[in-house]
Amino acid sequence: FGLIDDKLPKSVCIWINEFRIADFDQTAGWAALARSQIRLADFAQINGSMSYTTFGFGAINQRISERARKTTFNYDVSAQVALDKFFPTNWGLKIPLFVGLERRIITPRFNPLDPDVQMESSLQGIADANQRNEYKRLVQEISTRRSINLTNVRKIRTGTAPAPKIPLPFALENFGFTWGRVEETRSDINTAQYLMVNQNYGLTYQYAATGAIIEPFKFIKNKNLSFIKDINFNLIPTLNFSGMLDRRYTKTLFRAADRTTLGVEPLYQKQFTFMRTYSALWALTKSININYNSNAMAVIDEPFGEIDTRENRDSVMVNLKRLGRMKNFTQTFNITYKLPFDKFKMTDWLDGNIEQKGTFNWIAGAVAPKPGVKGQADTLGNVINNGRDRNVRLGVDFSKLYKKWKFLDEVQNPKPRLPKEKKNPADTTKKKAPREFRLLKMMLRPLLALRKVNFTYSLTETTIFPGFRPTPKYFGISQDNANAPGWEFVLGGQSSDIKNQAIANNWLAPSPFLNTQFAQTKRETIKIDLQLEPLPDLRINLDFRRTRQSDYRENFRFNQAGTEIESQSPMRSGNFSISTITFMTAFSSGNNQTESAIFKLFGEYRTQIRQRLNALNPNTNGVYGINSQDVILPAFVAAYTGTSVDKVNLSPFPNMPLPNWTIDYTCVFFYF
Repeated sequence: FGLIDDKLPKSVCIWINEFRIADFDQTAGWAALARSQIRLADFAQINGSMSYTTFGFGAINQRISERARKTTFNYDVSAQVALDKFFPTNWGLKIPLFVGLERRIITPRFNPLDPDVQMESSLQGIADANQRNEYKRLVQEISTRRSINLTNVRKIRTGTAPAPKIPLPFALENFGFTWGRVEETRSDINTAQYLMVNQNYGLTYQYAATGAIIEPFKFIKNKNLSFIKDINFNLIPTLNFSGMLDRRYTKTLFRAADRTTLGVEPLYQKQFTFMRTYSALWALTKSININYNSNAMAVIDEPFGEIDTRENRDSVMVNLKRLGRMKNFTQTFNITYKLPFDKFKMTDWLDGNIEQKGTFNWIAGAVAPKPGVKGQADTLGNVINNGRDRNVRLGVDFSKLYKKWKFLDEVQNPKPRLPKEKKNPADTTKKKAPREFRLLKMMLRPLLALRKVNFTYSLTETTIFPGFRPTPKYFGISQDNANAPGWEFVLGGQSSDIKNQAIANNWLAPSPFLNTQFAQTKRETIKIDLQLEPLPDLRINLDFRRTRQSDYRENFRFNQAGTEIESQSPMRSGNFSISTITFMTAFSSGNNQTESAIFKLFGEYRTQIRQRLNALNPNTNGVYGINSQDVILPAFVAAYTGTSVDKVNLSPFPNMPLPNWTIDYTCVFFYF
């Protein structure tokens, strides 16, 4: 087959270039830095700095390759001004203003569009001065940042008159205002325009009344009636609110290959959020505290592109008036009651409180365009979860109880023995010293070893419900869908009836692809701490612990046909832990290093436990296997705790924990 000669002339050019490195570029550079600070009394403070670094500059410890490869010029100026100084002092205004300007210009040593040629040579080849400046600006990296903000602008109380105990709710002193704007621009060889504008508007409100406590029986002087005297009511809670509008707008316009922007569409990135925080602390009485906190984060949706038309601006204002599209809502409700043991003389050695806490959280689901529907649509719904914590704590101070009897107080706190006084022959009164019963007190001291007992019981329950369609409006409650999900759930209720309510009120998203599981957990914890002191320098701490948790999960969603809601793949699980004592077998060992006597005993106990279970359940026909859980758990407990295999509890969940213990002994050694 071969090549066919077309008999046309051919031209070939071979370019051969030889590169040789003679030496490193040792061009020296220099740098300068200047700073200034100007204070104008208590009115303003101005800070400024300027730096200039040329090509080749570097520190002594830097290598040649680490030295500056560009010329950088940087300056920034900022000022903090107290604008309230322009107003009369008796107005009580606080207006702190901050303004700042930063600018950086980086000029490359070599032309980025012709890397083998230095920038100065490229500029010399351009005759027109305007074109020369335009070309230089094209290859420079220029960034500018401008900022201005007013932070916590407020009015404070003035004059010598004391503040009212019950201030007016809408007094200006309760409000604070914040505004800020940051604008940043950048340009370089690849970016024609980068514009970032960040604006925020903030409002805070704080209200606290200190003189709203009512004590109707304060006039009672009898100490035995202190439980009546201390009855009180607080009618006004402490309120706090803060709201922050934060808008971040970014526009980026890249250059085309010909370094122009013809035919290049700018890129926009926008984020407009509305953060709100609410809190209320109500000390209803000195023993009852009610606390409420909530946080809401909403997004103000904006049209695509620049907001440069009346229609686009109106769209943003409509969404803003609606307080945005909710993305996350969290609230906590907590009530604590201190038991009034200290109000009675006979029970002041007791201390305790009861607490209940409810939490609720709503998280927005993903949104995506839906065919045939204008805007965006929710396909998988949202996720709501709640929790309820119940805690009971009781403390017993036996040391305080013993002090109620003088003799027992002397037993637990013996007086130091004093040297005997010398008898005076002239003393004829013959007054006898009181009997101290030292031997009896020493014998009773170990009986008063128990000093403190702390008992804590806690019950924690949680529920996770995915695919929830409604959106919360006030206090987590939806106003347009049967008050979903209901006050009970919002306050931490754990009823499984929430699923039936969702079916009845059409709360569940109609999607068979909802893979997040419905889940409920329940965790019960008991803690008992005992402090013993049988001798003045000997302390023993006993810790009893018991925890039991149960979990339930299922896929609660529509079937593939989308006609019915089903509970799919239900699963129950849990865990259990309890403190125990293994001191009896802790130091035992086997015949050699590879055999454990306790483990061998554990294997032998399985047969006896199996026989006990078969005897208790004769109708099982020997269903208990030698390695079944019902057999292994009691055998393990009997072997490692030293309990008799005939007496060990066959239940896998014993009710009474055994204590962990710690012994502390403090002594002083005397050397002679």
